[in-house]
Amino acid sequence: MVKNYNLQQYLKEIFQCFIATSLIGIGVAIFISCQLGSDSLTVFLDGVNRYFGIPVSIVDQFAAITILILAILLNRKAIGINTVVSALIIGFCIEVGNVMISPFHIAEQILIIRLGVIIFAQILLSIGYAWMQTLTHGMSYTDAMLYGIAEKMNVKYMYMRYLFDFTFFLIGVALGGVIGIGTIFSISTLGFFISIFKRIIDKFSIHNE
Repeated sequence: MVKNYNLQQYLKEIFQCFIATSLIGIGVAIFISCQLGSDSLTVFLDGVNRYFGIPVSIVDQFAAITILILAILLNRKAIGINTVVSALIIGFCIEVGNVMISPFHIAEQILIIRLGVIIFAQILLSIGYAWMQTLTHGMSYTDAMLYGIAEKMNVKYMYMRYLFDFTFFLIGVALGGVIGIGTIFSISTLGFFISIFKRIIDKFSIHNE
């Protein structure tokens, strides 16, 4: 009975990981569709592509592998099956998000609507990342690395998230990456939103135990 219960909980967590990653993927797709600037990592990928001529997919894969290695070295306990699942399906989730929102032609809407949609996208991203942080069997590799650094430096995760986003933003801009108001909004609020939603999810989880 114990084994069945553990397996059930394991599958439940993987399902939650799928939902959380889907929220992240849809959020990214919405950001891109608004054409008001994307998150800092996308700006970095765009900058490297423009400056060195390296395909974005290759840069993204190299960045992911590098961050994952750092996460394993700095915070191995936060790496698990959910980390792997999320890394494998995030591209698919972004593509599904593109298909879902393309009929709305968001880029053609007036500015106020696009700004409202960006706020909605940021909420989706924040909930997805926060949800991943509450799972037992691995969080996203980026957050695993940031939590590892934050723990060693004795600082809050939110501050490390700001530093991470701002660093990639600066490098991306220096290399010619395209930015916009959406980029500024993403960098200035993502860490804060993630922290807020994580506290909400934690409280919800405690009340349902």
